[in-house]
Amino acid sequence: MRRANPLGMLFQMRKLPVVRGVLAALFLWQIAHQVMPSTWSYYTMFRFRWSEALVGASFAFVGVVMATSQATLPRLLVPRLGEARAVLLGLTVGGLGFLGYGLATRGWMMFALLLSWFVGAMVMPATNAFMSHRVPPGTQGELQGAVAGLYSLSSIVGPPVMTQLFGYFSAETARVRVPGAAFFFAWALSTGSLALFWRAVRPTLLEAATADPSGR
Repeated sequence: MRRANPLGMLFQMRKLPVVRGVLAALFLWQIAHQVMPSTWSYYTMFRFRWSEALVGASFAFVGVVMATSQATLPRLLVPRLGEARAVLLGLTVGGLGFLGYGLATRGWMMFALLLSWFVGAMVMPATNAFMSHRVPPGTQGELQGAVAGLYSLSSIVGPPVMTQLFGYFSAETARVRVPGAAFFFAWALSTGSLALFWRAVRPTLLEAATADPSGR
């Protein structure tokens, strides 16, 4: 019973240093991801005067991009790069997408930047695969429970943080008006996630490179 709860699952994962570091990185990425459902509509309507129909079209577009990515990239790209490198690539491209949203000056740029999710959508499945291969068979359920628990926590923490950043820095009374502040914060979080993930998997990558000089 001590392990049959979200916190118990997380404490269990502490016994596995690599998984622990990857979970921390994943949590930052999950919080960063909350900027999309939390502020996308407000931001695009405020900055680019998008209509509700255009906002809906953008959500449909990114849904198609992500679905296409998850149906193709994991089986095409992950076997070639490996799970760890696929996650690093996804975090990098996804983070640059967040930065681009905050810097965009035209509405069409937002649609172009949504294509970053074609690579960014690899992060979750590749991360899950990486961790599942490094925990004993008897703890697979606990691992997935820990991932789900962190996502639930990010869904509680992320939306108020992101909306408050947008509201504060887009207000006329703000000393410095930066409507894209929430996206810049998401980029900072994704950069932190990238650093944590690299630190966690670096020994694994070095070991693999030593065993196979080709780097596969």
